[in-house]
Amino acid sequence: MSIIKVIGIAILGMVCAGLLKEIKPSLASFAGVITGVVILFTLTPELNQLIVEFKKIAEIAKVDSTLLVTIIKIIGIGYLTEFTASITEDYGVGSIGKKVLLAGKILIMLLAIPIISNVVLSIGSILK
Repeated sequence: MSIIKVIGIAILGMVCAGLLKEIKPSLASFAGVITGVVILFTLTPELNQLIVEFKKIAEIAKVDSTLLVTIIKIIGIGYLTEFTASITEDYGVGSIGKKVLLAGKILIMLLAIPIISNVVLSIGSILK
């Protein structure tokens, strides 16, 4: 079960960060970042499975593949910006993290424009 691996990695990272905090605090933050990256890599098979499932749903619903790719990009941007913002908080520069979150929101809105426009056009054609 993947969550057991994630919890194990998190506990190991927490212990390492705690020990390093006593010796050299800057290394403790680095241990936190490394732990997060290892957790992400541990979840790579699950992320691949998620993409496969999205593709299956898109095929069944006969949704354009570009729409699916856009949705996956939007989800990825959301998760990566949140992860990056958390890292900046760990390093004590949360203000930079807030800017990363803002940038992520702007990029998400930019990617969402074609989706929003398709929805508006569809609603318009239904109302006619």
